[in-house]
Amino acid sequence: MVQVGPSADDCEPILGRVPLPTMPIAASCPRLFLARDTMSSVTQSVTRQNKSMPQHVLLILLLLYAFAMNELTAAQSCNLIGNSSQPRVARHGPAKNDNAVKFRQLVDRQAQAWEKHNFAIAASDWLPGAELISPAGHTPATQMQTAMTGYFKQFRDLRVTVKNVFVSSDGAKAAIEWDWDVTRQRDGTRAVTHDAIIIDLVGGKIASWREYFDFGNSVDANP
Repeated sequence: MVQVGPSADDCEPILGRVPLPTMPIAASCPRLFLARDTMSSVTQSVTRQNKSMPQHVLLILLLLYAFAMNELTAAQSCNLIGNSSQPRVARHGPAKNDNAVKFRQLVDRQAQAWEKHNFAIAASDWLPGAELISPAGHTPATQMQTAMTGYFKQFRDLRVTVKNVFVSSDGAKAAIEWDWDVTRQRDGTRAVTHDAIIIDLVGGKIASWREYFDFGNSVDANP
């Protein structure tokens, strides 16, 4: 008869070399706990048998062993320190975290530049050929200060509130959600425009700044 898989003699030393997780660690992860018990049962069953074990029984035990090993691999996704019921926090590499921090600083400079009517605060974040695109039109970076000066002849007391900031892992794409709260000069009407912005970045600098908002419901539409 052709032997399928290792013999009973082969199984015991193989199983004996696999360290089983201890109770405190296994208890922190249900899948690891199941895998530990399954491996323990397989080991005990094989140890109790002799060389006359039927091959179909041995095959079943080996399949159970393979299942246990698969569960141990999957169990690596559990947090082995602490309670597995606690929410897991995604961990990003230093490069991604650095991109996020630098981009948030860039966003804050853009908001401050508009609030203070002074593009010089944010000018270094823009590439020379960059432009701002919005429902109002296209504004090259080189004309941003002129655009700001003209805007604040019609509006005052701008407050920009940053709601959300997102940046891609490679630092090439970003998105902002912010509220644009401003007062119209001619009648004192104050209103908030909810603004979504998509940004292309090259070397950490703005290549394209594209704003999306409902211009029809904004006081900006009627200066």
